[in-house]
Amino acid sequence: IGFQLLTGKTLTRRERNQLVRTAADVFRLVPFAVFIIVPFMEFLLPVYLKFFPFMLPSTFKEKGKEEQKVRQVLKAKLEMARFLQETVMQTTGTVTKGKDIPTIVG
Repeated sequence: IGFQLLTGKTLTRRERNQLVRTAADVFRLVPFAVFIIVPFMEFLLPVYLKFFPFMLPSTFKEKGKEEQKVRQVLKAKLEMARFLQETVMQTTGTVTKGKDIPTIVG
């Protein structure tokens, strides 16, 4: 993919995302090389990952956990939006449901 980019060909969205993810993973692997090269440094790897959790390459991440985290954040946003909408409706005095009042369906 990198060779195609250097020769001037355009990349598809999927190829571009793959190239960006691969380049980021290569840069993330550089600190891990230190943990491998220096003796007994691998014992500090959990401490390193505790302070820098996003330095773990994408191949080590679980897709299910990330999808669950995205769903959880989206659910929290919907609940907050529903709460704010109800609060605005109560403060403006339009508690009754009308035809033109938008509601959040969840």
